[in-house]
Amino acid sequence: DEHDTGIMITIDEVHARGARDDVAQLAAVVQHAFREDRPVAFAAAGLPAAVQDLLTADVSTFLRRARRFVLEPLSPVAAEEALRVPIIEAGRQVGPDEVARMAEATYGYPYLVQVVGDRAWRQDPSSEAITADHVARGIDDAVREAGFALHEPAVNDLSDTDRKFLAAMAVDTTGESAISDIEARLDRDHGY
Repeated sequence: DEHDTGIMITIDEVHARGARDDVAQLAAVVQHAFREDRPVAFAAAGLPAAVQDLLTADVSTFLRRARRFVLEPLSPVAAEEALRVPIIEAGRQVGPDEVARMAEATYGYPYLVQVVGDRAWRQDPSSEAITADHVARGIDDAVREAGFALHEPAVNDLSDTDRKFLAAMAVDTTGESAISDIEARLDRDHGY
């Protein structure tokens, strides 16, 4: 009170299974502080599916009423800037073709912007410029890391049936999968 300040509590990487009880307990404390008109702010971040899973669990209704923001992928221009600016500010060079290729490989996903940029940078840190070869190898490294860090954990908990369903969807390399196509590939009816 004497400094006219408050506290902001932040949680990143909210994952439903591991954090559900802790987040629910913290939410109850924060809700109590709000009721007492305490100078408290609370923000949590996580992948949309994990956040939704947490909100549908038996947690405080306070969390369900909280304001939610879904961050959309970066535009190609924003992804290019997010890659180019740190490279230039750190004293290295990178051409527009290399920046465009890195940005394209990220699909606008901020985590991939960080990983692709980092892996391209690390190919030869002593080089004055990040070359097309650095970019190609950096993208390959980033894709492997994303598979390990993002995709593998996402499918680890899936049942065999869910995995078969995803494999049937993976045949469709462009656009959305049609349920009728999935049914045919799995040799199952719509009820399945």
